[in-house]
Amino acid sequence: MISRKIYQKYLDWQGQERMESVGQYQLINDCIHRIPGRVKSVFCVGVGDGTEVKMLLDDKEVKVQGNTLNLDALLPEIKDSGLIKLGDMHNIDKPDNSFDLVFAKDVFEHALSHWVVLSEFVRISKKYVMIILPDPD
Repeated sequence: MISRKIYQKYLDWQGQERMESVGQYQLINDCIHRIPGRVKSVFCVGVGDGTEVKMLLDDKEVKVQGNTLNLDALLPEIKDSGLIKLGDMHNIDKPDNSFDLVFAKDVFEHALSHWVVLSEFVRISKKYVMIILPDPD
């Protein structure tokens, strides 16, 4: 697991920018609308402030859970919901085939081992894995 000190350095470097830019909301919205209708459960990896969790709950009739390295960064309504737990994408504490979809936006590129992380995503997914990578353009 990544140490709290290293993660805090990353947050400081990144700044405290939230998901308030129109581009980020639009990207999440576009991804959510690509989720097949038969998906009933989603695990969100590295949820940041929880915006994608909030948007999934508002837009889809799905059960949502997720993990993050920083519970303090969550939006109050997401933090209070108890849906997001402290956890690392390299070792997800969920049984095999637990969710219809694993949703990972802007986290995969931070993996210490992409193979380990991808195998975790596939392990807990029944059907789909959606990985969204940042695009500087």
